[in-house]
Amino acid sequence: KLKPQEELRLQNEKKFNSTLLQSIWRELPQWPRPAEFQEVWDVGCRNWSYLGAQAQFFSQARLRGVEIDGRRASWTLYRREDYAEAYVERLHLEQPGRDVQYWTSDFRRFACSPIGANPVLYAFFYPFVSPEPSRKWGLTDAHAQFEALLLQAQRLAQRNQELEQAWVLSVHQGEWELEASLEAFERAHLQVEHQGIVPPEAWSDSNYPQPYAATWVASRLKEPRDCVAPSAAWWHPKNAY
Repeated sequence: KLKPQEELRLQNEKKFNSTLLQSIWRELPQWPRPAEFQEVWDVGCRNWSYLGAQAQFFSQARLRGVEIDGRRASWTLYRREDYAEAYVERLHLEQPGRDVQYWTSDFRRFACSPIGANPVLYAFFYPFVSPEPSRKWGLTDAHAQFEALLLQAQRLAQRNQELEQAWVLSVHQGEWELEASLEAFERAHLQVEHQGIVPPEAWSDSNYPQPYAATWVASRLKEPRDCVAPSAAWWHPKNAY
């Protein structure tokens, strides 16, 4: 039976992500507090090794992880989704009854909407925003169309008429990715409310040093009556993964 990765690595992952989230929320005084979020969607969560940090930070939220490349195998021959399931099981042992789910799925074609409790957060941690990194991972250029993910988050939020508070946060590597993400927000017709930088020095006392700053963008997803429908161009078969 697969066990989570070595404890030291998990501790470093937890510290890195805790520092990241705490740094961002200090700059968002008008946003709901972390404990107020009722549902958090992590889109592109890889193997979700930082699940423990999310569970602690968003202490009252149902946690949802979605990863399109979940069946990618590591050097151990276990897949990302295998590790993610191990982390989910571990969290269930630590917090019995905690509502946590992971899917290997293409988020652009994902069917599940938030179940209705406000507020809801859609989070994108280090998504592809340009083609070259996507190609290096053996993926297509469609994976770099970040606006398609933003549009889908809008689309899912629209389906729930009771949902009034839906927010989106994206985190990127360096200022060059920040610029690309801002362009994606503009193409998705999402007004950027906040943006910021977490410098590498924030992790200077950890075993997880960072060569680049973490940059981030925060916005409120438009209410259903105001949302712009996803452009048909993003849903053309030629853009399929």
